[in-house]
Amino acid sequence: MSETVLEVRNLRFEFQSADANASATVKAVDGISFKVRRGQTLRTVGESGVGEGVTSPAVRGCRSVWYTESRGG
Repeated sequence: MSETVLEVRNLRFEFQSADANASATVKAVDGISFKVRRGQTLRTVGESGVGEGVTSPAVRGCRSVWYTESRGG
C-alpha cells in the first residue's frame, strides 16, 4: 500500500456573512475528510458555491480578508 502524504479530517471553513447587519457565518466547507496517497491526484469538483474553491487554500492554511474560521485538518 502506498504511503499517505496528506490526510484531512473533518475540515470546516466559514465566511463572515456578506450582510453588514448580520453576525452570522456562512459554511463553505462542512466536515470533509480525505486521504491522498503517494502517486494519487485529488481533484475537487462541484457546482458553483459548494466550497471546492476554498478547500485547497484551507488545507494549506491560507487566510485572507474573507477568512473567519477554519477547523479540522
